[in-house]
Parts: sequence; C-alpha cells; structure tokens
Amino acid sequence: MRYAFYALAFLVLFIVLPSFVLVLKLFKRKSVVDFDRSKRGSFGTYAPYMDEILDSIAYLRSLEPKTVSIESGGVILKADWYDTGSKFTAVLLHGFCSSPMNNFAVIGKAFIDRGFNALIVHQRAHNASGGDFTALGIVEQNDLIKWMDWLKANTSTKSAVVYGISMGGATVAYAADKLDTDLVRAAVIESSYDTPYSQMYKGKGLMAVVWVPLMPFISFFSKLIYGVEIKSSVIPSLQKTTIPALFLASENDKRVPLKLFKKTSESCASDSEFIVSSGAPHALAFTALDGDGRKKVFDFINKHIK
Repeated sequence: MRYAFYALAFLVLFIVLPSFVLVLKLFKRKSVVDFDRSKRGSFGTYAPYMDEILDSIAYLRSLEPKTVSIESGGVILKADWYDTGSKFTAVLLHGFCSSPMNNFAVIGKAFIDRGFNALIVHQRAHNASGGDFTALGIVEQNDLIKWMDWLKANTSTKSAVVYGISMGGATVAYAADKLDTDLVRAAVIESSYDTPYSQMYKGKGLMAVVWVPLMPFISFFSKLIYGVEIKSSVIPSLQKTTIPALFLASENDKRVPLKLFKKTSESCASDSEFIVSSGAPHALAFTALDGDGRKKVFDFINKHIK
C-alpha cells in the first residue's frame, strides 16, 4: 500500500502537476516586444541578421500602416494594413510568442518593394489582438479565413498569397483546404510543425525522454481547459489542398527539424516546392537567404499569383 502511495505521489508531483503548469504557460497570452523597442543586449539566433531586421522595421514604421480589425469567434483581432494600391496582397502570419515586426519586417518589406499590399496579422492572444489564449494554429485557421473575408470586402485585392512562419505556417497549413482559391493563389509555409503534439518532443534527442511521459497529460489538459486537440495534424488539409505551396525550411532549425518538416511538405497534394535555407535557424529561413534564394521564393509566388 505504501509503495502505491509513493507511486501515486510521484505521478502527481513530477508528471501530472508539471504537465498542468506547462499547459497553462503554453496557452496563456503573449506580449512580445519588437526588436527595435527592446532593451535586451542579445537577440539570440536573430543577432547575425539584426541590421537588416532593424532597417526593415524602421522602413515599415515609416509607411504608417492602418490598423484594421475583425471579429472571429467572439474575439477582436488586429492587423497592420499596408496599402500600396496593388491588386496583389501578401497576408503574413507570425509564429508562436513572436510579433509581426520581429518575424516579418524583412519579408514584409520584400513584398512591398515588389509591388504587393501587405496585411500583417497579430495572431490571437498575441500583442494587439484580443483573446485569452493562443491555440497553436488550430483555432487560428478560422481567423485566417475571416481575414481573407475582410480582404475581399475592404480592398481591391484580386490575388493573394498567404505566408506563415512556424505557428503561422501551421495556421496556413490547417486552413489550406478551406481557403477561397479564387482569391488565394499561393501559400508559403516556413519552418512549421505537423502537430503541436509532435513539435513539443520530436527531434529533441535525449530530451524526448523527459517529454514523452508528460505528453499524454499535456494533451489531456489542453483539451480539458482550452478545448484544443494538440494532436490535430495539418496533413489532412495539405492532402486536400489545391493551392500551390512553397515550403521554406531552415537548415539549422532546432525547433522544427528539417527531416520532419520535409515529411510534412511531402503530404501536399498541390503544386509545391521545397527550399532549404542554408545555415538558417528557426523562423529565419527567408531572412538568411541570399539574393538568388529570395528570387526563387518570389519566382514561385509570382508564377502562381500574377
């Protein structure tokens, strides 16, 4: 009896309780400081690219975008609208615990320089958008569909490309078979996971030994508290999509290993390409590309959108 009590105490203290705390931390609202307003001395993996990122942030701020909003699932969401008067628009979705500027300054500038409008979204429960919790792309896919409805109703956009990084990429992938193909002509999915469940522990080597016993409880509490099934996969959507998709991978990605991302890309039923950004860390695949690499990305986009 004593040993059963000790086993139960161990389970509660070292597996169940940590899982519960991790779920609360994972889903809670995120407020992320933009790099140009950060007082931190180090920018981690972004540091080698910071000069271009800061210059691009300054450029985007100088354009004074319009703040626009929608309602989705009872939540008010915000985005920054850069109107160049074009009939082509890029809709950009940042990753988990990031911000539009930090993920998309360089990419947003690249689109605007090439004659696109840009709608840079604040994902739910991040920064300017409302929402009590993030849902790792699973609920956000519905937000993306609402943003496309806003685009059709409020702009002169005739063709759009949707571009997501990390969780933003998962958002795009989850919605890939549900988007209006008369409007959305291409998708770019950068450094994204197949399921939130697998992203938490796959590819982490020996650290997976720590995560594996926690995962069933993390999954249970995610569904119980937030109604989010973290085992939901992007693959069924990709298997049904007809939207051409470019998968842009970071070679040195420690969060979404290249091998796993490649496997996800192979499930895509539409015209697709897979580009690896040499030496790039997570969420910096496009920024780390040289001129030729960036040209390949826009060649794919222009081929389908224009």
